[in-house]
Amino acid sequence: MAENENKKGSIHDGHRQRMKERFQRGGLVSFSDHEIIEILLYYAIPYKDVNELAHTLTARFGGWTGVLGADYNDLIAVPGVTPHVATLLVLSGQAARRYHADMTGMVTQLFTLNDIVRYVVPHFLGARDERVLMVSMD
Repeated sequence: MAENENKKGSIHDGHRQRMKERFQRGGLVSFSDHEIIEILLYYAIPYKDVNELAHTLTARFGGWTGVLGADYNDLIAVPGVTPHVATLLVLSGQAARRYHADMTGMVTQLFTLNDIVRYVVPHFLGARDERVLMVSMD
């Protein structure tokens, strides 16, 4: 019997569509860590149940932020993670960090310690290697 026939009438029917609609209605606010990774995996693994892989990744890397901050080679070492999956996850993490850095980079004058923290922290989010950032103060 074909795989699709086994799932006919299953509670999983339409799961991806329901998840996407839930995201469209309310964003990620009500999503658990593994659900965030699961919805990303839909775009790297289009025709397979990705729930178990999402649980595995969030457990191994300590949550969705750990997954998006993980190193490509560490991701590839996880059974079920293909180069396509690892690239999507690394790209997603780096895109999120760059977006945040660009948004907070609009602050041109840093008056308080909080201003400095908001500017500096995004440059180090998810970094596993040593990094240097110089902020020149007058």
